Order: sequence, then C-alpha cells, then structure tokens
Amino acid sequence: MADLINSLDLNLLKVFRALSQTQSTTRTAEMLNISQSAVSRALGKLRTSFNDPLFEWRGNTMQPSAVARALRPDIEEALGCAEKALAQVRQFDPQTSETSFTLGLTDYAIYAIFPQLFSRIRQESPFVSINLRNVSARDALQRLSEGHIEFAIVSQSVHQAEFSADRLFDEDYVIVGDKNGISEAPGSVMQLETYLTHKHMLCSYSGDRRGWVDEELEKLGKTRDIQFVFEAFSPMVSNLAGTDLLATIPRRLVSFAEETFGLSHWELPFPSVCHSFHLVMRRQHRLTPARAWFRQTILSIANSDRL
Repeated sequence: MADLINSLDLNLLKVFRALSQTQSTTRTAEMLNISQSAVSRALGKLRTSFNDPLFEWRGNTMQPSAVARALRPDIEEALGCAEKALAQVRQFDPQTSETSFTLGLTDYAIYAIFPQLFSRIRQESPFVSINLRNVSARDALQRLSEGHIEFAIVSQSVHQAEFSADRLFDEDYVIVGDKNGISEAPGSVMQLETYLTHKHMLCSYSGDRRGWVDEELEKLGKTRDIQFVFEAFSPMVSNLAGTDLLATIPRRLVSFAEETFGLSHWELPFPSVCHSFHLVMRRQHRLTPARAWFRQTILSIANSDRL
C-alpha cells in the first residue's frame, strides 16, 4: 500500500477524475490545460500503479474498467478534501486577481443578467475575465460535467448530486411587436381575438413548433398561427420591427426589444407560465475561493437588482 501511495500524486488523480468525466484524452487535456501526451503518460503511470487498464477505447470513447468505476467515488472524495484544504490557505483578492471564469448561458440570459454582471466586474474586479459560452438547457449539464464551462444559467431543475444549483429569479412572459401594426395600446392587456388574428414568431431551443403558449391556448380551444421559428430570442426580436407579427418573450427581454428595436409590449390575455432560473456549478467547485466569489457575485446581482 505504501508503494502505491508513493507512486501517486494529485496530478495523476486529477487526470483519473477528468478521464472519468470526459472519457476522452482530448477533452481531458483541454480540461486540465495540458498536452495529450501528458495525459497518456499519466494514464500509463496510473495503469502501472493500479495494475489495471482503467480506461480502454471502445468506439470513440474511453470506457472505464470495473476497477476504475469502483475507484472513482473514493478518488473524487480524496481530491475534494485536498482542494478544500488548499482553499483554506489560498487568498483571493477580486481587485487584483487575473482569474478567468467560463460561464455558459443562452442568449436570453445574456440580456437578462450579463449586463449587470459586466458592469460589476468592470467596476470592482478590473483584471478578472469572463469567457461566455452559448449553451442550451439540453447540453449545459453535460458541458459542466466535462469541464467545458464552470458555471451555467439554466431554467430547468437540477437534481444530480454532482451539481449545486442556486435559484436566481423567476420569469414570466409578455407579448412584443411593432405598435404600428397593432391596434391596441402598448402596455395594455391584449385581447385574445387580437392575439390570435396576428401571425406569430416562436423561439424554440428544441426546434419544436409548439410551446407552453400553445398548451394554454389548447385549454381555451384555440390555436395560433406560427409563421417563423427561431432557436434564439435575439434574432427573433430583431426581425419584428416593421411587421404585424407578434412574439411572446420573457419579461426581462422587453427593455432590449424596446430600446434596441423600437418595439412595444403588451400583457398576455391568458395566464403566463413562470420559469425559475438557476446558477449551476459542480458541487466540488464551491470549495475554491475564486469560484465561490464569482458565484456569490452573481447571486448578489440577482438579489440586489431583483431580477
């Protein structure tokens, strides 16, 4: 046992953990910011130490052996304890730190929360940098698990033990359009007849031509005419001006639609769904001071600005 312990170091265990998560030497190298050859050398040492192949190619992925699957919980716990111990002695000064964070979000979240985050970072942490990655609700957790992003803002509930999720805000929906093509006064509750008379644009991350609005209309025995389907809100909103089309969008996008494209908004003539948005990160990352600060900064913005 002593020989086994002496043959290992934290860097080897980090390679083991990353391979378990990504099942790819390429993505492991990207996650740990090392070369693929370094990953291969580390895997060779791990195989020698544990006298087991640990990870073998099957198809396009490196699948863990039975020994690797058995080792993974204990190795992740050991690394977590080591990271926690190191975090207690590390200092993080947001005013001088040059730390970089990777945040995954949809185009909606960019307009809903990033402007406030951008302003806060510029004022209080001038050397901190943020890398934005476009993610969807479908792939955010996978990209977190594989290490492509450190944080994600998503609307779905997260129950996996691997992740930590903090509720940021709840969001309802309103109608936007060009007031020149709409007979009703902006800011009022649009009549259902008017809503159904106009053709619609729909934002659907999945590409489906049906959303929660159509489910609500179905309860009323009604349907709407959807002419255009987009995979993001911003290009949809940017094409509304000068038309008589309508779009139903999150309320926090209204200022973007009105100030950027001169659009107007109306309240829905039926109950709006309310989506809860969460900040998600891998649970073990909450132990590091830099990530803990970034998490708390986003939570502070959500609370103080009542997003």
